[in-house]
Amino acid sequence: MCYFGNMAKDTSTPWQGRARQRMQQLGLTQKNVADAMDVGDASTVSRWLSGQRELSAERAVKLAEVLRCSVEWLLTGRETASEGPLERRIAALPPNTRKCLLRVLEAFERDLPGR
Repeated sequence: MCYFGNMAKDTSTPWQGRARQRMQQLGLTQKNVADAMDVGDASTVSRWLSGQRELSAERAVKLAEVLRCSVEWLLTGRETASEGPLERRIAALPPNTRKCLLRVLEAFERDLPGR
């Protein structure tokens, strides 16, 4: 099994800083993240973020879903070629808002000349 983390205590790796930043942007607490990931309590998330506990690849994928970001960005800080700032902003929207935005875009596409 793959793990992502830093075995040294009290040391934050870059992914942990990005996770904290994203949690702050989304207004999520460690308890919110723990509940969404079904990992028990906030202390598990706290241990991941402090480097006291390793994060499995499976949990990294779930954490990225909860934080509404790509796994690549969470773990490396890099974006895939197809994902830029606009895509990140759209991905960060709540599902109902994304659906509404998609309907608006489809309406604009229908009104384009030649369609």
